[in-house]
Amino acid sequence: MQKTRNDLDIITFTIMIHGMCKACMLEKAYDLFCKLKFKGVEPDCAAYTTMISGLNRGGMRTEANALNRFYQKARALKRKRIS
Repeated sequence: MQKTRNDLDIITFTIMIHGMCKACMLEKAYDLFCKLKFKGVEPDCAAYTTMISGLNRGGMRTEANALNRFYQKARALKRKRIS
């Protein structure tokens, strides 16, 4: 069964982001990553790790560090809500 645009999930988007990063299309990958929530898809740990790793490998360390800090803060807030 083929997925339609509405059936795309975080796994599919993470694979797309990974491929874009490997193809040195970092700006497109980051743009897609940033639009995930608007598409109704919540980024997970794998998506963040893929994007941060791609930015690091592409020499965009400032952006990678900023995204990592954002993710760490978001995780800390999520843990506080659960407690």
